[in-house]
Amino acid sequence: MGEIEVWGVGGPRNLRVHWILEELGVSYIRHPIRTRSDAVRRDDYKTLNPLGKVPTMRHGDFVLRESAAIAIYLSSIFARPEKLFIPANHRESAKLHEWCFFIMTEIDALSLYVIRRHDGLKELFGDAPNAVKAGREYFTKLMQTLVGSTNGPGVYLLGGRLSVADILMVTCIDWAILEQLEVPEEWMQYRLKLISRSGYKIACEYNNSVN
Repeated sequence: MGEIEVWGVGGPRNLRVHWILEELGVSYIRHPIRTRSDAVRRDDYKTLNPLGKVPTMRHGDFVLRESAAIAIYLSSIFARPEKLFIPANHRESAKLHEWCFFIMTEIDALSLYVIRRHDGLKELFGDAPNAVKAGREYFTKLMQTLVGSTNGPGVYLLGGRLSVADILMVTCIDWAILEQLEVPEEWMQYRLKLISRSGYKIACEYNNSVN
């Protein structure tokens, strides 16, 4: 099937890919390049990712460019049902995708990345304090609403085992902590249980150590 190669280090979106690979026990080739660096602007990289963003994964001749899509693909190709929640039917698959789409659209894109763009990167995207304030409030509202209104936060979001949805959620909580957002205690306890996993620790060590 070909070797796995991953481009990208630093930040929660790259961490997702390294974490799922560690959980699956899959060896892979690492290309430690960072977002907005000279490396992502090179022509050879832009043949893989024309947007010049990270992460990017190549599996043989197959290329994927979005962290959630990469994690879902890897979990299905290298399925380990004894360790990870792998959907067994269409309904289980739909519930996994429901969580993943919600996390990526409502939490990642509409709250956390709005804050990132117009606070941490305002010199590139413009200073928009009202958008940042709204993003912060929206994140807290979402996380508070989820407490008790879904099957999470428990130990895991689905099926009594770690899933891609958990990886996406924990990395979003990590991001929120970096942004000094208010995270409900239930979600902080959920995070503490998952970050004790060796896969998370190994992935973090690599993702955060490369300059």
